[in-house]
Amino acid sequence: MSAPSRGGQAALTFAAGFVAAVAFAWLFDLLSRSLNPDPCLHRTIYLLLPPLLLGPGGIALTAWGVRRGGALAGFGIGMVTASVYPVLYLSLRAIGELRGIGCAG
Repeated sequence: MSAPSRGGQAALTFAAGFVAAVAFAWLFDLLSRSLNPDPCLHRTIYLLLPPLLLGPGGIALTAWGVRRGGALAGFGIGMVTASVYPVLYLSLRAIGELRGIGCAG
């Protein structure tokens, strides 16, 4: 097999960044739920931390990757994209569920 083209490599690094960001958010949510089973205690903060870390972190990684030759830029863009959708979307949906039971807002 031949090596992937530059466009194919960029798509793979983007996908890797996207999957890594979603996995981080999922693990963070799993850990926060296991350490804090009370849905009304700090859950809103725990739900907003992953998108707030992944967005600026992905932008910083993209800027750093572009300065170093572009290898990590696709990974950072994947993280930024995942921080908006699905991570932020799922966090806001969960906060809406918390509001329904009287714990947020």
